[in-house]
Amino acid sequence: MLFIEEIINLVRPQILVLQVCSNDIINNSYELELASYVNNNHIPRPYLDGEGAITVLTPQSKLGMAITALASHSRLASWVLFRLDTLMALNAQTRTVEYEIRLSGFGHPGFQRALALTERILARLRAALPASVKLYAFSVDRQEPFTAALDALLMQQGIALIDGVADAVEAARLRGEPVLAADGAHWAPSGHRIAANIIADKLLADLHQPPLMSLPNWEARQ
Repeated sequence: MLFIEEIINLVRPQILVLQVCSNDIINNSYELELASYVNNNHIPRPYLDGEGAITVLTPQSKLGMAITALASHSRLASWVLFRLDTLMALNAQTRTVEYEIRLSGFGHPGFQRALALTERILARLRAALPASVKLYAFSVDRQEPFTAALDALLMQQGIALIDGVADAVEAARLRGEPVLAADGAHWAPSGHRIAANIIADKLLADLHQPPLMSLPNWEARQ
């Protein structure tokens, strides 16, 4: 979402559709991503701090960064690191921060701080756009309490939710349709097709409303 701020004046959309995922709240927080085994790519990422400044940090310990640096120069070290990450993720389901949040819910202090950061990010996005730009969002999965918290923050910023995308893709998967890519997590073309049809139906229904008399006043926001 922070990247959108950099390109928004080049694109100048009248409609913006956000794809969100339950791991977005984890990835918005350096604190939570550092503590995660399952939603941590160990690469530099921009984070918004509590003062509104953007800093680029790597969610790894000093030892982890040293191992990653070694892996960038050695195929063997890279393979070992990948296997180690996979093993830790598989064996840490009852220890990773996501599990702790599921147990504590909204009472988890780190989760509360991450929600506050996510709220600031969404507010920045909304403020960067003219009020006439319509914002939509759809979720690619449903995992609680992350999905419910993210839905609430989106609606709080006046972002319209497109419901049913994640459920439709999951229903197709359960029917045996090849909606997932080889990694078993991301969508294959058929999964994207299902999502696109639902999104298109929603947008077409809204666009059948009377047309706007004026375009967003981008020049006034320069």
